[in-house]
Amino acid sequence: MKKIPAVYRDEFSKQYIDLIKSRVQLAALLFIATFFIGSTATVLILNENFTRQLGIAWTLTVCVSITTIVLSARAATLRAAVLSATSFIVMALSIMTWYHASLSAPPFNVAMVYIFMLFGFSLMFPWFPHEVFGVLILHLGAYGVFLAHTKTYLYKNSTATTSLPDYIQGLVVMVLGFCVCYIVTKRERERDIESFMRLKDIEEKSNQMKKELELATRIHGRLVPRSTSTDLADIAVTYLPVSYMGGDYAKFHFVDKNKLIFIICDVTGHGVSAALLVNAFNGEFERLAKDARNPGELLKEIDRFILKDFAETGMYLTAFCGLLDYMTRKFSYSSYGHPPQYVYRSADSKLNRIMPQAGWMGLPIEDENIYENEMPFDKGDQILLFTDGIVEARNNLKEEYGAEKLEAFLDKNQGLQTDVFNQNLIDELNLFTGKIFNDDIFILNIRVK
Repeated sequence: MKKIPAVYRDEFSKQYIDLIKSRVQLAALLFIATFFIGSTATVLILNENFTRQLGIAWTLTVCVSITTIVLSARAATLRAAVLSATSFIVMALSIMTWYHASLSAPPFNVAMVYIFMLFGFSLMFPWFPHEVFGVLILHLGAYGVFLAHTKTYLYKNSTATTSLPDYIQGLVVMVLGFCVCYIVTKRERERDIESFMRLKDIEEKSNQMKKELELATRIHGRLVPRSTSTDLADIAVTYLPVSYMGGDYAKFHFVDKNKLIFIICDVTGHGVSAALLVNAFNGEFERLAKDARNPGELLKEIDRFILKDFAETGMYLTAFCGLLDYMTRKFSYSSYGHPPQYVYRSADSKLNRIMPQAGWMGLPIEDENIYENEMPFDKGDQILLFTDGIVEARNNLKEEYGAEKLEAFLDKNQGLQTDVFNQNLIDELNLFTGKIFNDDIFILNIRVK
């Protein structure tokens, strides 16, 4: 125990107590089974009669074992647990000593029984090495008591007298057995302590990593924009990562009083690596958005940046970027491999699906084309941007939520406030999936004013 730091000793002691209690209860059951099977086999093989001594020994074995199981279950301290194990050994040896003495059994036969018990009690219980000495002393004492009460015994149809050499022979054999038990016990306890300390070290590092991930998550969470309402638009943002940090990202900026630029992207994978790429993506978007780049030019620049700095990572992303110009009432947009996004036109109650114009960003393809389209927009129009975690959400039958259900939901709920719309959509997804998602979900919902 001295090798264990004080801060961990209580926890180690609790585990040690539970182990001793479980081993004591197992030993009690094995003691019953072994004695019953062994004595019955002896009676049958040697064709002996069932004796009164055997009946008493059976009764005592059952009573002692049941009592041990009940008392050991109540042990709350290490001392009580060790005492329950020691008491059981004393009672088991007492039963065996009385039984063999009553039969005047040959000393070498009894010595073999004690050797078997010494190995069993030494190796079954999680003793510390010095405690095995006590187990040896109990066995040597029991063997001495047996010889003291057995003056003669029957051997090969002749009567023999017990003598000091009988005790010495048993002592030598048991000491040799003790040496083996001591070595095994010592190695087991060292291994137990080493395993315990290794586990605590892993737990400590895991907790530290968890704290760092939580801190990184809070920092990463600062990239997620807050919902807002201005004279130009009502914007609702909803983000549900499946792990500490995700690969989904969205942002919007009011370039000036007449322009609103926004973007949403989805990096392949999850976790820290995806989050790091998102952070780099965010830096580039912030820089380019300040230069008032059009969506097509902006995504092309980010694509070049990813190809240059992240080509060897094997990570790619989809992205959709849009710009609302309130002076011209034009909505220009560019999409690289992103799932179809939606614009609900309030004037004619028509749902427009915006398809991707290019492949994924970060792919090593020589393509210098600028991909950008535009459409008119008007007051009351709704632009719904999202990542594929929505349409690819699955229920317990492995069915996808899909674009069809999303379009039906949008058509039915387009009149709601943007934040209410987002919450109702999440509620429907929770109902559909049972609140189990395999991918991040990001919703950027814009209602034009």
